[in-house]
Amino acid sequence: MPKTKAKLIKSIHIKTTVILIVYLSLSHFILISSLANKNIFISFLLPLLFGGLSSVTFLYLFSHEDFFHFIKNLEEKEKKNEEKYLKKFKHFGKILTCILISLIGGPIFLALTTRFLFPKSHHRYRIVLISNTIATIILIASAKSFLRMIL
Repeated sequence: MPKTKAKLIKSIHIKTTVILIVYLSLSHFILISSLANKNIFISFLLPLLFGGLSSVTFLYLFSHEDFFHFIKNLEEKEKKNEEKYLKKFKHFGKILTCILISLIGGPIFLALTTRFLFPKSHHRYRIVLISNTIATIILIASAKSFLRMIL
């Protein structure tokens, strides 16, 4: 029997790559445009809403990976980085670890972290939203202050 060659690039890899490119492009655009905006309310609101929505969406997708097959590929791709961050910050406490990882890695890492640290908690979505809110406030305040200092 002839063996069929395994495809090097599967459609699931293409879907994952497209989703990541769109998400990363959109998040960078929102961050830069909100930092450039002079209205402080908009500077905090846009990244806060986008980050919260992204975090909740990724947490939902990671929780239902049997239905969304491309998310399993994304999780495997990001798992190595996630474990590295978890080892560094786990001694700070679970909530603070979520905030720190959200600051460093964004909504994808936050969703993975929350799923690993709070596997059966009914408050996972609240934890994601609170961690994202605190991380966004710290990030935008720091970035705006730094931009004012150099400009």
